[in-house]
Amino acid sequence: MDLNGLAKQAFEIAKTRGQKTDALSCLKHCSGELVEATEAYNNWTFNVGDDVQFADELADVIMCILTLSASENIDIEIALKKCLEKNRKRAKFHSFMKDVKEYEVVSASEANKGQE
Repeated sequence: MDLNGLAKQAFEIAKTRGQKTDALSCLKHCSGELVEATEAYNNWTFNVGDDVQFADELADVIMCILTLSASENIDIEIALKKCLEKNRKRAKFHSFMKDVKEYEVVSASEANKGQE
């Protein structure tokens, strides 16, 4: 899937609809879409809505992000790949840290007690 191509399309649609496409306006719009996705998720989990409504709201959130990336000339595919790699490294680190035994950190003065 060509995310940058979708971003350009989302940007053009937003402009055609008369939406503000500056970064701050896009971020505000995204936050509203996140609230709607949260409401759809809650409805779905309490059997008031369905997964289709939730999926639609998630798609709206993604379209907002794509519009923002096109507005700011961000190559979203490269940004996502970098983010995935960063998160992979973090996951490896956190996995490693789970294996490290806990130890007590003491102050230098406490560590030197008895050596005087």
